[in-house]
Amino acid sequence: MKSKKNPKPTPEQALRRACEDGMGLDLTYNEINDRVDTAELARVGKVRQTAKPAMIPTGTSVPAPRRAAPTVLLVLAVLILTPALAVGSFLIARSTMDSTVPGEHPDETVGYMPLPGTTPDQSLTPGVSAPVTPRPITPNTSGEAWGNLFNLTESYAMGDALFLRAEHLDPAMTEGTLPAVLTVSDVEEWKSFYGDVYSEGVPSQELLDGLNGLTREFFNDYSLQVIITEGRSGSIRYSLEKTLLPIGMVHRSWELVAQVPPALTMDIVHWCIVIPVSKADAQVPVILSTREEPLGYTVEPDDVIPDITIRDPYQLWFESDSYARNGCLYGRLSYNDDGSYPYTTSVTTLAEWQSLYLGCSVGSISDGGFTEGLAALDEAFFAEQSLLILYLEEGSGSNRHRVDQVIAEDGTVTVTLTTLKPEIGTCDMAYWAILIPMDKESAGLPVEIVRKTETLTP
Repeated sequence: MKSKKNPKPTPEQALRRACEDGMGLDLTYNEINDRVDTAELARVGKVRQTAKPAMIPTGTSVPAPRRAAPTVLLVLAVLILTPALAVGSFLIARSTMDSTVPGEHPDETVGYMPLPGTTPDQSLTPGVSAPVTPRPITPNTSGEAWGNLFNLTESYAMGDALFLRAEHLDPAMTEGTLPAVLTVSDVEEWKSFYGDVYSEGVPSQELLDGLNGLTREFFNDYSLQVIITEGRSGSIRYSLEKTLLPIGMVHRSWELVAQVPPALTMDIVHWCIVIPVSKADAQVPVILSTREEPLGYTVEPDDVIPDITIRDPYQLWFESDSYARNGCLYGRLSYNDDGSYPYTTSVTTLAEWQSLYLGCSVGSISDGGFTEGLAALDEAFFAEQSLLILYLEEGSGSNRHRVDQVIAEDGTVTVTLTTLKPEIGTCDMAYWAILIPMDKESAGLPVEIVRKTETLTP
């Protein structure tokens, strides 16, 4: 008995079976059947099977009749691949399109401030940088100290801030973008942060005094904001200057000035800048900008000018180019009082200062630290301190100054002053009044100036 062969599927059955196999797409037979006239395809197939040629030359092979199944499969492939290609094209186009409407990107928004930690360390880029919001670091509440290691020999104090050079920082502080900021609220958190220290030489007394002052009593009234940043060379030193923000912005704004010597070592180091703040200010966000200041070399020998003349003060009207640096105010004057330079005067009371200070040219002084410093010369200041004013004459308006050290001993005040000269300067004369805070006991003492000159490299 012959086995019964499986009946050959009709075109409609082949189409249904192919649809049921799926081929990876969510298509149903009914959806495709609505688009294909299967009855017509079957009819055409039967016609072709029964049709015979009118004349077939002798010796000519008769081609096999074409079947409907390949046609059905071809139509099926077209129907399946067409939507697949359309979907794929849509996905590719969508992946390459920016969904943001032009002009609405955050970077293009006026007054846009980067989110915490989204901007890399700007101290690595010369020149003036845009302000950044340092990435906040969560305080360590584990009860165990962070694995930080500080080099006190290379660390220093400047103004109210401590600049701690870190030979190693715990990964919890450096995992993420820099700069970052840590708020320390009590002595336990400080001990956890401060960790281990070492010193190959004798640390500066100012640094030791600052570290020893961070006691439990200190944290009753104050907190610390620690800015963590990275320098591209261990030869670079930093200073911190407070800057002003537009009215209405509630932040603490600082400018980190990188003092870059002509020759740099190739080591990369981390710095932790410790800033005392009130308990209320500790919760205010920090904004940090950075700037590089190229340092030159001494081109003139130290010039000691003893017993500077103390004379009646000349009234002060400050012009543009006035600035603040390291706790001193450098005010540019627009006139010559026909006196001999340099000379000094001391101001010990608020009344004396008010009779001396006339004001500033409106809108001409862009350094916010200078105007803030003038505003701080109030009754509270003169209750505890006095003001030494050093008048100078310069042969170029391009020159700037830096007070490096002020020491009062043996009945004499010695001021170490460096004149900063660019390689190419203007030929105009310039007059300056440098305001230096002093203690009350030093007011009226003879003044000796140790002058140096540095040529700034571009």
